[in-house]
Amino acid sequence: MFCCVQITLEQTKELEEQGEIVKGSGYHYIDPLTNTNMVEFHVDTSEALLKLGIVGEFGGNILVIFPAGCKPLIVFGHDESIFKQFLMSKKAWTGPNGESNIVPKDDGLGVMISAFQSLEFGFGMPLTPDQLEEVNIIKRD
Repeated sequence: MFCCVQITLEQTKELEEQGEIVKGSGYHYIDPLTNTNMVEFHVDTSEALLKLGIVGEFGGNILVIFPAGCKPLIVFGHDESIFKQFLMSKKAWTGPNGESNIVPKDDGLGVMISAFQSLEFGFGMPLTPDQLEEVNIIKRD
């Protein structure tokens, strides 16, 4: 929802000539207030759009085609996971004379991790620049 960047048609053509964005991409429209030819892109379309520094309170602007008078919807996702102490220890090596480690009867103590995330607010966990670079490297692969 809040993930768009609106730039003028002239700025768009400059970025197209530089090879920063694909020619003919984006949503083309005329700004009714200024009668200017504009193009709307998703903030993740190109790194060049992020470098322009045109961002709103939530990391981008609301969609141009969003109906007037309506409240924007922000979607949150929720997930959780439980990590158990002995979950992977049910299998054990057996020695040549049949000896093996004592295997616990249950999964042991567990730690539950629960998290919310949204496109507008992210994961809610601040990252250091090094951590962010590591995440971006994993995303590229």
